[in-house]
Amino acid sequence: MDGTLIDSVSSNHPMCFMLLKDAFKHIGVPSPSIEVIKKAMEEGGGMRSIINKVLGRTEESYSFKIEKFIYENYEDYLLKYARLIPGARDVLRSCIDNGYKLAIITNLPTPLVNIVLKTFDLRRYFSVIVCVKHGLRPKPSPDLIRKTVEELYISPQQLLVIGDSPCDIKAASQTRAIPIGVLTGIGTRLQLYKLGAMMIIPSIAYLNEIIEFLGKLRPSEVKNRNLIENLIK
Repeated sequence: MDGTLIDSVSSNHPMCFMLLKDAFKHIGVPSPSIEVIKKAMEEGGGMRSIINKVLGRTEESYSFKIEKFIYENYEDYLLKYARLIPGARDVLRSCIDNGYKLAIITNLPTPLVNIVLKTFDLRRYFSVIVCVKHGLRPKPSPDLIRKTVEELYISPQQLLVIGDSPCDIKAASQTRAIPIGVLTGIGTRLQLYKLGAMMIIPSIAYLNEIIEFLGKLRPSEVKNRNLIENLIK
């Protein structure tokens, strides 16, 4: 969600960075740099795992206090420092109108996902929401991707995974799903490409064009990255 649907990790809308920095400051721990936070987010994992990576150690008393600050202040920071990616709502509506099922696949815990969906009025667009729970490992594990396929009653080859982070592309690349990188989050074009993104687009606003393009290919061509690159050129 962050960096794909929600602009919350850019220089203009640094919600995730500000929230973590202020959480550390709140408990009296030196505030981490944006680079340290970004690296932890790129590697993926659940919230507690990312906190511990940024903290540089596993110390439950600190981790618990930081997590508590995040839960208590998440909505305020979302309203202050984040926005919906331009064009995202139009794309979601178009996908629904054309009969596509949409899912959210996120490492965020369910209560925070619900805050995002309520704040930006997005719940109506999604058939399935898959978070880290019930023994599912967070991305870059493929667990959430596989659970989504199961919940949507589709094959992995029918699933486009749109993500801004290296952990999104890693997770999708371990299945037969089609990973599409977007450049509105923490991953660079080179990072996402090296990890297996079939295509990279500026933002989710371009998703309709990608769906139309892929729809013209034979099934055997959809995961042929060299062919796709040549056709785009």
